[in-house]
Amino acid sequence: IISCLFVEKQAVDALIEESSTIHKYKSGGESNVYTLGRIGSHRVVATKLALIGDSREAITSAGSITTRLLGNFQNIEHVFIVGVGGAVPHFTDASLHARLGDVIVSASRPHQYVYAHDLLFDRITEQITGFAIRNWDSEDKTIERIVETGGQELVDSWNSATEEAIRLLTSSAGDVEWKAPPESTDVLAMAVSKGNVVVMPHPNENRQGGAEIHLGTVGAMSAMKKYENAIGGEEDTLGQIRESFAESFGVRCMDAGFDSVVGAVVGSCAHAAARAAGMVRCIIEKLPKSA
Repeated sequence: IISCLFVEKQAVDALIEESSTIHKYKSGGESNVYTLGRIGSHRVVATKLALIGDSREAITSAGSITTRLLGNFQNIEHVFIVGVGGAVPHFTDASLHARLGDVIVSASRPHQYVYAHDLLFDRITEQITGFAIRNWDSEDKTIERIVETGGQELVDSWNSATEEAIRLLTSSAGDVEWKAPPESTDVLAMAVSKGNVVVMPHPNENRQGGAEIHLGTVGAMSAMKKYENAIGGEEDTLGQIRESFAESFGVRCMDAGFDSVVGAVVGSCAHAAARAAGMVRCIIEKLPKSA
């Protein structure tokens, strides 16, 4: 189980049973911390990336940490990248609209993960024409099937796991507010011109069932600073680029691990981390036992 933010690692660790922590030191000064233990009938190992983003240092660090994880702990069957994300809103279709506290599990619809590492430009007009992307899809669809067929039983298990995580985290890491923030913070806003926004009603404003589980594509974009330089830093245009990326590739959720701003939203961030950790626990408990 790999996470990016400290609160994500805290939330995952809270739900690992019979846990122990080990450190792996490297001569160059870099070290890795692993939490070992059990979820259901499966043995698990959890770690956190030291750096996030798409700088050369972050890419090198993330790659080496993941490589060492797979080298130090062989016979790994599944890898979960878990944590906080930003849902892509849908202003009219409730089935495609995720709200605060919901969880999105990546699924090949059409791809599990889409990463835009650059913009494409028309050489003559210098207008943006598209995105240079990389897609990832897992060959094993076990996790997708567990979520797809889980029904209300999975939702109930997820809610119970989240409540347990919040209770454990509140007692051990009480300096962070792990409970859901006030409903008044769950605001849907539509961007209009000159950086202004208009508050809109959620298409599922009156839903009765509480938080929901979604299956869909998770996406991420390279550092927006690069795009700012290309288009002159106009916020309206940056928003249009993000919207175009999400619409072009059916993205349901943006990977917040590449956006340092999320670190400032401690309240929502911590609750989202607990929600994500609870979902991972429920899926792992339902994975088939190893031969």
